[in-house]
Amino acid sequence: MNHCFIHQKNGLEATLMFMIISFNLIQLFFFRRMNHFRSRKLLQVEVLERIAKEMVSYDARGEYLIDTG
Repeated sequence: MNHCFIHQKNGLEATLMFMIISFNLIQLFFFRRMNHFRSRKLLQVEVLERIAKEMVSYDARGEYLIDTG
């Protein structure tokens, strides 16, 4: 971190704790919810990119914006 835009101790600590919690939740998802995550040799980055891509392909009604047929 070259420059921290949160100049108070509590703000910096809260930001770092948020990052730690988010990392732990991602790891929990990978190793508890995805069956055979390690044996399939999936990269975590690829899974996260696919999740992000699918999230932006939905509209507000829960329908795909592109044809996935």
